[in-house]
Amino acid sequence: MHNKLLNGPFIVSITILPHCIFSPSLHHQENSNIVGWGNIYKGGNIPSDISNVISIFSTKTSKAAVCENGKVFTWGITGEGGSGPNDLSGVIDIRSNEKAFCALLYNGTITCWGDSATGGTTPADISNVVQIYSNKNAFTALSANGSVKSWGAVTGSVPTQDNFVDVYSTNTAFAGLKADGTVSCWGSSDATQNNVSTDVSNVSIIYSNDSAFVSPQHIIVLLSI
Repeated sequence: MHNKLLNGPFIVSITILPHCIFSPSLHHQENSNIVGWGNIYKGGNIPSDISNVISIFSTKTSKAAVCENGKVFTWGITGEGGSGPNDLSGVIDIRSNEKAFCALLYNGTITCWGDSATGGTTPADISNVVQIYSNKNAFTALSANGSVKSWGAVTGSVPTQDNFVDVYSTNTAFAGLKADGTVSCWGSSDATQNNVSTDVSNVSIIYSNDSAFVSPQHIIVLLSI
């Protein structure tokens, strides 16, 4: 999901720490280039052998760090992303939702881990992936041929067209932007988020919050109160 913020514990990629006061009740640990604090069972306790980190991702209770060599370290709650594949390498990007991670590799394949109900099981027959997207409990992969595939907590049918260029999300739905400027939505049990007006066209970008989509030209979906 675009611009989604998750609650702590927190980890900062850092070289110089600002003035901080740490409560004696918090766990504080440093290594070569990251520092963590907070609940030690939910990601505040950094693995001792991790170094050269270039990016960090979070589920609600776990962390995943990508190192310069493409290797991934995970820690936190085991069933919610804290225990990833030990031999995972060649990673160029990771997306997370509330309880799972999905990694995109250099060769266009993906590897997922965490809660299977929210997308933690890698789907079969998927390749040439160029981008991964997430909402609260699911993932969508965009392949080089413009097709999309979604898995996790997804309601209804996923579009079978092959002309998608980007995907956006709310907490429960996905909106796919097509090359012709039209939009398809799917994934939510809330029909108001899946139904796109037939007069929506010439769309170049979509914005979203937790339960609605909007484009600069047209309101795509209105939340029913």
